[in-house]
Amino acid sequence: MKTVVQIDEEIKEIIPNFLEGREKDINLFKAAIDTEDFDQLESIGHKLKGNAGSYGFDKMSEYGAAIEIAAKNKDLEKIKSIVKEFEEHFQSIEIEFV
Repeated sequence: MKTVVQIDEEIKEIIPNFLEGREKDINLFKAAIDTEDFDQLESIGHKLKGNAGSYGFDKMSEYGAAIEIAAKNKDLEKIKSIVKEFEEHFQSIEIEFV
């Protein structure tokens, strides 16, 4: 199932780099989960929350916030679950420029 995200036409040129960065975030999240690096998870979650929201990717921003909170609570199982959901959401995104 595709998730359509409407993004402002004016930032069209920077979206590919933004999305590439989120793909890297997924890999960084997985690496930090493997080493149980909660500080790193919290940091990446915090950045995702801010960056995604400013580009209009509200759902991604929510995942970032949830990961940040779960990392503060050192809840590894919750983090794993959120990262899995985030990755599925990320892979389902279809951008519509408006």
